[in-house]
Amino acid sequence: MTVDLWQDMRDEYFNLGGPGKLWLAEIEKLAQQVVDKKVFERLPPSIFGFPNWDRDDLVQLVITERLIGRNQVRYIVDTAGSLDDARKILRNEISFALADRRVPNQVDNVWGNLEPLLTSMGWTPGASGQKDEDSLERQITKVVLSQKRMRNKGAQKFSPLFAGPVLEVIAQQIIEIEPNLPSKLILKGLRAALTIISPSLSIEGVDGIEDSPQIAQLTVTKGEENLSVERARYGTARFEIALDICEKLDHETLEIIFHKGNGANQSEIGEVLGVTRQTAKGRIETAEVSLRETILALDLDATDYKDVLGALMDVLGVRKGEVFA
Repeated sequence: MTVDLWQDMRDEYFNLGGPGKLWLAEIEKLAQQVVDKKVFERLPPSIFGFPNWDRDDLVQLVITERLIGRNQVRYIVDTAGSLDDARKILRNEISFALADRRVPNQVDNVWGNLEPLLTSMGWTPGASGQKDEDSLERQITKVVLSQKRMRNKGAQKFSPLFAGPVLEVIAQQIIEIEPNLPSKLILKGLRAALTIISPSLSIEGVDGIEDSPQIAQLTVTKGEENLSVERARYGTARFEIALDICEKLDHETLEIIFHKGNGANQSEIGEVLGVTRQTAKGRIETAEVSLRETILALDLDATDYKDVLGALMDVLGVRKGEVFA
């Protein structure tokens, strides 16, 4: 069946001089997988210049700009030996189409400043496929999350997120994890951290995904797990509760929890929020109440309360553990 379908697609191409209905059906299926994955991850479509996630928009983009515009359909016909081969190349074409439209974001901004610092410290990118990459990625994420961010918090797409000296600390600590980490791995850790700090300003790579829904789901699950810091320490159930709490609290409350947990005083938190110390004091008190009420509403016993709070601090990258009582 697979061989026949691929032959039919080839015949269609030669008869029409381009992709027809059979090609459209395959691209629609692959594009729907990508759209479903992006929606599941709550990735803003505006990152790619789309008003919303729509399969047909993506299909049109791939066909007009990649298959026809760059004549990649001919390349597929000439090089693919099977339907599986053709699908792999089509996935890449979808990825390339998205990459071409991707709006530069805060990950690009931070990496553009961090990479030269790493290089100046003797870093050279190592090969991918190292052992314990998930653990290494979590360590990188924790390094980034534990550093003090600038007042504007990177709220504007190209505004600085970290001061120069802080970036130097990040670079040094990344090298201390391992001297020659792959650049792709550092970017994954950085992206995970910035997703927590400001989801709309970070972005997952536009890699291809597998046909199997199980494999696609595993990819998403791994992404979520990579955001957990020392998950096993508290247990999966408590960690999931912590993630749910993060969803319920607003961004400023999470920002206050992060900085207070890392030992910042009222003036320092005020600087981050862009308000006076007195105003910051009121907002800190509001954040304390909001956090406490959200957790108390879960009706946890004393042990679970402590562990859920600890898991929440790990999710946010708090390193000192000076959390709200």
